Amino acid sequence: MAVLPEFNHDQILFLQTIFNFFHAKGKWPTYDDVDRIITQKHPNFNMEAVSKSLPDGFAAGFGFQRQYDQEAFFIVPALHYCQGAEEEIADFIRVVRLCVERYDRYYSFGEDTPEKDALEFSSELLSSQLHMEPLAIRKMGLLLKWEFDIAFGFSSGDIEYNSWHFPLKRGDGVSRFRGVETFEQYIEKRSPLVLPYSTGRFPLGLAQGNSVSNMTIVGLRKSSTQVHVHGEQNMKLSGNGATVWDNLVAELQRINTVAIKIQNYENGLPKLGISMDEYDQFLNDYLDWYSDCLAVLPDDMKEKFCSDYENKAQFFIKKAHFTAPISDEYEGKMFLYSHEKWFYDAYVSHKLMLLEASKRKSNSISTNALDAIAIIEKLAQGFHAAVLQLRKRHDNRPSFVEIKDEYDVQDLFHAMLIPFFNDIRREDPTPSVAGSPSRIDFLLKQEQIAIEIKKTREGLKSKQLGEELIVDMKRYRSHVDFKTFIAFVYDPDRHIRNPKEIENDLSGLNEGANVKVFIVQS
Repeated sequence: MAVLPEFNHDQILFLQTIFNFFHAKGKWPTYDDVDRIITQKHPNFNMEAVSKSLPDGFAAGFGFQRQYDQEAFFIVPALHYCQGAEEEIADFIRVVRLCVERYDRYYSFGEDTPEKDALEFSSELLSSQLHMEPLAIRKMGLLLKWEFDIAFGFSSGDIEYNSWHFPLKRGDGVSRFRGVETFEQYIEKRSPLVLPYSTGRFPLGLAQGNSVSNMTIVGLRKSSTQVHVHGEQNMKLSGNGATVWDNLVAELQRINTVAIKIQNYENGLPKLGISMDEYDQFLNDYLDWYSDCLAVLPDDMKEKFCSDYENKAQFFIKKAHFTAPISDEYEGKMFLYSHEKWFYDAYVSHKLMLLEASKRKSNSISTNALDAIAIIEKLAQGFHAAVLQLRKRHDNRPSFVEIKDEYDVQDLFHAMLIPFFNDIRREDPTPSVAGSPSRIDFLLKQEQIAIEIKKTREGLKSKQLGEELIVDMKRYRSHVDFKTFIAFVYDPDRHIRNPKEIENDLSGLNEGANVKVFIVQS
């Protein structure tokens, strides 16, 4: 059953703009059309963010592909949110009822041979039996194309969708809509929506108010247990000791073995190698696996992951049975979206991303460490203000501090750390780099964080600082007791011209470890 979510103002504005174009012209606008129309009155409208927040099929592709010349299409359930869609909804329900009539008539022949193409549905039927106008017929074709419960493959005789046809889907397809008289009944019986890739800051599968540390992700149908996410650390499948990444990779491999079987050729003609029930199961299994992946993948990997799906895999999983003429010169047909071209590339890419995410998570830092990093950043950003305050003494008494060199910075920063951390260590020398051993300034043992303190001077400016920090990062990688390296650089005399650039260049993941650089100036 398709459950329609609640949308905000921007989401509805986006869908309404697409519908207004579709209603008037009988074709889909491009994303460029939509962007220009909306920004005339709403200059701050963020089409990328809105598109990305919508369910699959609700013109969600732009959020990941950002192709302005692509058609902004939506599926039938989106009509629920559009003012003035009563005509399209009424026409669509009439079409659904005709589809059911055709389907039931095919099976009413009993042992007699049904007429040829009895399960074929076409634009001609809308004209001859429902007496629809060409504009309405085009609209119905554009909507039916993406209703996979009804259309098992879809072919259009022209780019404007004036002429189209498709075979009615058997099994749990058209038959589920028997007795449908209203749009609400159609939505109730339709297949569920594929939820947004992300909703606000909560990934797919994680609801507001639920702790990530105790969230169950369902959908790995072949697994003996459900997948549980244990915080931000190594995630285990309860009951067998395998990580969630192991099971996601295993499920992907299983799905691919099914995908390979789908497309066969018999006497040179394309033929499905699995039953329709097996095909439906394949589609559902893939979409479950896909949503499970998005629930746990790191944010910086999701865009590429979704792009591979949007540009490749989705065409195969939804339309693996579509065929087309080989060419004008040769008779016969071929599969329109082959496994090799449309699925396998995405399969390899997705598998590699899961393996990379697995390695990251095995090295990931704890929630306590994340809180500690935030505290250290606050202390670093407030360091200069603390220095100034300690110089202002009552009755002109001598200053508490005089920051002359790096050791002075270390001593004061050490004092600032003490209220927040119980175990602050001056660490033993690390293995030698360039022939001389050196010492990590501070090690927060429990949080697995190393802190390096720098103070700029005449001989330590941007270039030299960057070089020193790179050496420090190489040095810290040999140490087994921490996973996060923080460099706090105090630059009171502003020797560094571009502090943000250096911070951005050196912060991030370095050989799988977390690196943070904070530069503070006067």
